[in-house]
Amino acid sequence: MGLDVDNILEVTDCFPLPEEAADDTNYQVDMMRCLREVNVDNNTVGWYQPTTFGCYETMDLVEVYSNYSESINSCVCLVYDPARASLGASAFKAVKLRADFLKAYKKETDQKHKKLTAQALHDAGVTWHKIFEEVPLVITNSTLVTALKNQIVASKSISSQSDVDRLSLSTAPFLEKNVSYLNDCLADLFNEQLKVSTYHQNVAKQQQLQATWLKDRKAENMKRRANGKEPLNEDPRIEFKPVSEVGHLDEFLIHNQVANYCDKIDTFSKVSIEKLSVVKALNLNE
Repeated sequence: MGLDVDNILEVTDCFPLPEEAADDTNYQVDMMRCLREVNVDNNTVGWYQPTTFGCYETMDLVEVYSNYSESINSCVCLVYDPARASLGASAFKAVKLRADFLKAYKKETDQKHKKLTAQALHDAGVTWHKIFEEVPLVITNSTLVTALKNQIVASKSISSQSDVDRLSLSTAPFLEKNVSYLNDCLADLFNEQLKVSTYHQNVAKQQQLQATWLKDRKAENMKRRANGKEPLNEDPRIEFKPVSEVGHLDEFLIHNQVANYCDKIDTFSKVSIEKLSVVKALNLNE
């Protein structure tokens, strides 16, 4: 919930949506009414969702964003990553779909096409890295929270768990998980590319069959004309159904997931190497 003020989207509140009430609009209306009664911003500006190791590029997000954007001009999805939060790092992202991609996606949806074909994406100028856009995010505490923090005097000897986690030299769990998810994405990407390869093979095979059929039909029509009969239709489309084209949206989403995991592995590895270098220097100085 929040307000769109001077090209800045202010997210000021939120409420959870139980699974059993996911399709119940009355639940959301009742919650918004309750928020309005206690003088809390009750304008819907998007939704939030958790993510596993930063992977949020899914078909579900695309569909939900498309539905929200029908009634909300400034729509945003807040993504929360518990894994990054456990490491003491920034765990929030604000993402949205790029306007060109959203326009192409809605066009195909309006025409009741189930697949975003390569031609549709090419015509819209959309590539795999032009689907999502990360919005600059600034987290600001409320006045009451700021006042409370100023009143609390914490002992210098007390550290939070996040402070302790930052000193950890263990890199295996985080890297293993990311590499495992990356391998799964690469396997999915291979399967998507296999579908595209199979589609082109089927198209080439059908073209050969059409050429043979057309040659035979022309020969038959020559005989019919010689006998004074009407020639038959020489359009191959009456005999051959078009090969169903493969959608490329799933492939593009997997490309985004692969890039996301690679960026996280790269970033985390750099931090880990820096920590190990510092520890090595300290050991040499002892």
